Amino acid sequence: MKKHIFTLLTICITASVFGQNIYLNNAEYINLKNSSNQNTRALGINSSNNLYFGSVDAPIGSILFNNNGVNFLTINSAGSVGIGTTSPNYKLDVIGNARFSSEVVAKTSIYLGDINYIRLSSGANRELGVNYGISGGSFNFYSGTTSQFRINSNGNVSIGTQASGEKLEVNGTIRSKKVKVDANGWPDYVFTSDYELRTLNQVEDFIKVNKHLPGVPAAKDVETNGLDLGSMDANLLKKVEELTLYMIQLNKKVER
Repeated sequence: MKKHIFTLLTICITASVFGQNIYLNNAEYINLKNSSNQNTRALGINSSNNLYFGSVDAPIGSILFNNNGVNFLTINSAGSVGIGTTSPNYKLDVIGNARFSSEVVAKTSIYLGDINYIRLSSGANRELGVNYGISGGSFNFYSGTTSQFRINSNGNVSIGTQASGEKLEVNGTIRSKKVKVDANGWPDYVFTSDYELRTLNQVEDFIKVNKHLPGVPAAKDVETNGLDLGSMDANLLKKVEELTLYMIQLNKKVER
C-alpha cells in the first residue's frame, strides 16, 4: 500500500494534473519497477520528441494489450508482435484473418504453411495455393475450389486435370498457330537401295490379320496410350513414300 501511495505521489509531483488528464513535461517519464525491483522509464517523451513506451532502462517480459481481460496484441521481449496470440513466433504473428488495402512486400519469402492458399478474391474460393499433400507438393491456380492449372513437384504441368504423368497434360483442346516437334529417324531411308519394300500381297495379308497398316498403331493402342504426333507423322510419310514406290513399279509395268 505504501509503495502504491509513493508512486502516485511521484506522478503528482512530476506532472501537472488537470481534471482527469495527466500531463508530463518533456523528458519526464512515468517510472515502473520490474520483478527484479529495477526502475525503468515506462512512458514519456524525450528531448528529441520521441515517445517512449514499454521499458527503457530494465528488461521486462511481454507488453500485453487487453480489452476486458482478453489479450488482443502482444509485443514480446524479442520485439515480435502477436495479434490474437501471446506467443508470437515471428516478427508479426497473426492468428486470424488479415486485410491489407495496399501492397505486401517481402524481401525473402512468404510462408503459407502446409496446404494453405492465397485468396485473390472474396469468399471461400481458393485462387492460388501450394499443396504439399499430393505427390510431394504442387503449385496450383484455382477456379473456385478446383485446381485448373498445376505445376507439380517433378516439374510437370497439368491444365484442367489432376494427372501429372507427362511434362504437359491438358484435359481439353489446344489451339495454336504452329507446333514444332523434334523428330529423329525421318523415313527417307525408304528410298535407299537396300530398303526391303513389302509386296502388295504381303501388305494385303497383314491387313487381313491385323486390320490396320504395317507400322501404324491399332485403334485400341491409340485409345489406351494416345498418339505420338512426331512418330505418327513419320509413319504416315513412310506410307506415302512406300505408295510412291508402288506407283513407280506399276507405271513401269504399264509402260512395258
